[in-house]
Amino acid sequence: MSEPHRGSQASGQASSESSASGSEHSSMRQLWSDQVHLTRRYVIEALGGAPVSELLVRALGEAVPPIATAPGVRDLVPHLGPGDAAAVHLLENVEAIGDAIAPYFGKEAATELTHLLREHILIAVQLVSAARSGDISKLNFEDERWTANADQIADLLNGLNEFWPSEDLARRLHLLLQLTKDEAVARVTGDVDGDLRTFDRIYSEAMGIADVLTNGLLRKFPRS
Repeated sequence: MSEPHRGSQASGQASSESSASGSEHSSMRQLWSDQVHLTRRYVIEALGGAPVSELLVRALGEAVPPIATAPGVRDLVPHLGPGDAAAVHLLENVEAIGDAIAPYFGKEAATELTHLLREHILIAVQLVSAARSGDISKLNFEDERWTANADQIADLLNGLNEFWPSEDLARRLHLLLQLTKDEAVARVTGDVDGDLRTFDRIYSEAMGIADVLTNGLLRKFPRS
């Protein structure tokens, strides 16, 4: 009678572990899904005209994220334009991405990742601004900064977890950047089909990044 009981117990444990793994995958995918959808919303609005957030980034630089995510500002989001609302939600979302690794690697690592992701958004704001104004020199400068920032993110993650390979993450992030630029070009040129197809690829790549991160966590911290 005891053998079936042990088998049932093992089956229940496996089911519980599978459920936990599925939950972690779902949570990480949701964060990256929000990231690319909010980025798309910002790009669409900013290509049509400068949101207030763009002017603030130009004037205040890295002082913007703490201001934009302060409780009082969050209360104003329903009253902001779509582009500015997306910018605030993007800054909140990168905080959530940073918080997602805090239980595993500590608050300091989470803060460092959040800082790099914030910088990623601030560069994107300047990049879109340069694209809209046709400032090629500024566009190329910000593009180089964007790529370097992606490399810093990949290196940081690899330094935290050997199961987050730097080269693979950098390649994935670079592709995500290129697709985002392609999406912006499609919007500017009125290529509706190209715009939608490109975003489908962006979303797919984002889910791939989310899965790499979750799988790396599960390998680093296997269920006992």
